[in-house]
Amino acid sequence: MMSSHSFKLTILTLLVGICLYVGAGTSADNHQATNETRPAPPVPTDLFGPSNARTEDGKLIPVEHFFPALRCLSCHQDTHTAWSESLHRNAAREPFYRESADILLRTRGIEFTRHCESCHTPIALFAGVLSKNSLRQQAPFTQLDDEGVTCSVCHSITQATVDGTGSFTIRRPALLAREDGTPIYGDFANDQILADIPAHKRAVMRPLLRSPEFCSTCHKVDAPPSLNGYKHIRGFSAYDEWQQSGASHESILPFYRREQRTDCRSCHMPKVESRNDRAAKEGKIASHPLAGRQHSRALILWPNRSGEGYRRFHKGGRARSGHLRAQA
Repeated sequence: MMSSHSFKLTILTLLVGICLYVGAGTSADNHQATNETRPAPPVPTDLFGPSNARTEDGKLIPVEHFFPALRCLSCHQDTHTAWSESLHRNAAREPFYRESADILLRTRGIEFTRHCESCHTPIALFAGVLSKNSLRQQAPFTQLDDEGVTCSVCHSITQATVDGTGSFTIRRPALLAREDGTPIYGDFANDQILADIPAHKRAVMRPLLRSPEFCSTCHKVDAPPSLNGYKHIRGFSAYDEWQQSGASHESILPFYRREQRTDCRSCHMPKVESRNDRAAKEGKIASHPLAGRQHSRALILWPNRSGEGYRRFHKGGRARSGHLRAQA
């Protein structure tokens, strides 16, 4: 006769077996449903979709309204030299990215590339040339593509959210602004700008540009349903990693704690000596190579450049495999 202990063990075994059987069936059904071919999302009909990026007035910004980086060179030589070696400058033509964007273009259509190009080729997006009606259906799309994320892009952004991948609002670039912040449009001569430096600062600088949230607009990847026909899918997120680290002073349970708050600029745009830049304060400017882990890609594109900014970045021990480790 079966003992009480054996009976209980048998019942338990049967229950576990039933649960595993039911679970396996449910998993198989879910797997089958997941692998069913989903219909592709409709081709975007608005100006900027499926990108998260927008303009202040909801209208396009013609290419000619963006100032090329050479326009800034005469007063900001050191900044221009450093930026010219950066991945930001090469964002539109960096080989690994360009191949990925071209695959999306070939398989889904040029409109869907707007999501990616909002961070890599933003001028093409805002100029409205990423459309099947455009003359060019492959990169380069505009004469400013080779500047990637150029000066007049970053310095014309007025709003940012932490939604990721181009979650910013931009206005037409301006070199001067009134005291109430209203931009004064036009390509003013250097003498006119130097005669009213405060107006120039109001036009191109704002507290937003110094915030981690500003950087998060492109350093936090989000693939929305309008792009994949499924759901929001998160890619890498340097911003979230930083926020969860001890460096941000925003996490309640960091692995390590830092005495002082450290943001994106502290590591990626440290103050460096400058002798040829009107923006220098006490002989220093914010570094613009914007060095990071993937610096080697810029060195591949610019083999004859010094890459000094990247070497300083690594020599200083700032390079990490992830921002969560940077809190150590």
